[in-house]
Amino acid sequence: MKKSIIYTCLIIFGLNSCTYPDGPAFSLTSKTKRLVGKWKAVELQQNEIKITLDDTRFETVEFLENGDCIYNSVTDSGTFNLNGSWTFISDNTEIRVTDNSGQEFFKYAVTRLTKEELWAFYNNTLVQRRRVKYEKQ
Repeated sequence: MKKSIIYTCLIIFGLNSCTYPDGPAFSLTSKTKRLVGKWKAVELQQNEIKITLDDTRFETVEFLENGDCIYNSVTDSGTFNLNGSWTFISDNTEIRVTDNSGQEFFKYAVTRLTKEELWAFYNNTLVQRRRVKYEKQ
């Protein structure tokens, strides 16, 4: 009996183990359940330059359970909004975001995903490489 409990625990932890470099080491919550929700950027670097975020400059992304995605960005150069869809790819280590026509807008390379934090790198059609840390709202 003890062996079967130990094997069951190992299987559960093995199936839910994280492949992200910055963790967590394991989670009992699926990656999709951790990802779904609205996220606000709390730290942003573009081309290795830190961008100050406040009420007038911000970035949010909402991942809905049905696969829809809502992205909003307000910067000194203007406002950008995207309604599209998202999907995990590359063994759930990347998130592809596409616009409503199916064109890829950007691809997050996830480095950390918890219930409260999402850290990632991405390139999109508007900017060079960005490093972003989000907190769930």
